[in-house]
Amino acid sequence: MATVSRDGERIRARILVDGQRYSASIALKPTARNLAKVKKQLEDARRYLEETGDWATVKSQLTGKSHVIRDSLAHYAQKFLDTTTVARSTLLEYQRTYNRYWGELGNRMIHTLRKSDLRDHLSTFDLDPKTERNAVGVLRLVLKVALEDGLITALPTENWKYERKHKRPPRVYTPEQRDAILESFQHPVAHAFYLTGFLTGMRLEELLALQPEHLDRPDIVVTQVRTRQKVEERTKIYAERRAYAPPAVWTALEPYRFQDWVFQRPNGNGFTDANVLRGELHAAIERAGVPAYPEQRSIWRHTYISIALMERKDPRIVAAQTGHDLQTLHRHYYAFIPRDRDRAELASMFENTI
Repeated sequence: MATVSRDGERIRARILVDGQRYSASIALKPTARNLAKVKKQLEDARRYLEETGDWATVKSQLTGKSHVIRDSLAHYAQKFLDTTTVARSTLLEYQRTYNRYWGELGNRMIHTLRKSDLRDHLSTFDLDPKTERNAVGVLRLVLKVALEDGLITALPTENWKYERKHKRPPRVYTPEQRDAILESFQHPVAHAFYLTGFLTGMRLEELLALQPEHLDRPDIVVTQVRTRQKVEERTKIYAERRAYAPPAVWTALEPYRFQDWVFQRPNGNGFTDANVLRGELHAAIERAGVPAYPEQRSIWRHTYISIALMERKDPRIVAAQTGHDLQTLHRHYYAFIPRDRDRAELASMFENTI
């Protein structure tokens, strides 16, 4: 339930979700037009809150505009988010990236920002090259709005030089930690979803697009992906593949073999994004008492590949199973596998040599 009411010279917004009450005071005159506008925003906010439980983001969306200084970085970040036309999941990712890496500079006036200031600020996060590019990319999109408004004549992010850094090893779980997480799920669909991911190494968009006709025991036939709330008849590598699924996966999927989507909402619609499922994963990780790695968005896939390589599985088989090419597999994973057994294995080749 979502309601709006007059609160003196302001508007009071209230949301009730699962018995929990949320309230925010919005600095708008309580005219009929403004009340209707906030009421409309509140319905979208309620749906997002039901899916994610992220009240901080909802409150900032409802109240943030009244606290933003005109021509500041925060002002143009909000303007960019209000005007850009991208998928909702992409928009939320833009917002998270801006808040995480640039939110502290929100009150800085756009025309005072210098490249050296931005670089010094970003250096405090010690980012890997990919994350740094994403952070700078979002800032560049925000600054382009100011450039189009004529507030600045050049982008301070132009010709940004990225320092060459050593790639960090992916953070993954041990088999024991993986099993503890899977045992801690309370949501049956989320349990089946992530068990399939942890034991097959499939991508998020492949799991979301899975249908019963793709289940060809002992393999799952990967032919399509769900991106930007639509299903596309392709894979990331534009080639069909078969991913082997062990018996535990088939046991978990048995209740979902006779519906439109293997993983779907109670209303029969497939999940258009993984916000609800991801919330269940984070809750299971917390209950299991293992470290949380929020920066690893496909932690189950990284874990599957790393465990397979550490157990000396043939990299060609692992690449075929997960839809990777061998070069990517070596660069992202194999280079970080411990080499403590290499010398012993080499020595064993010549044990019986005269």
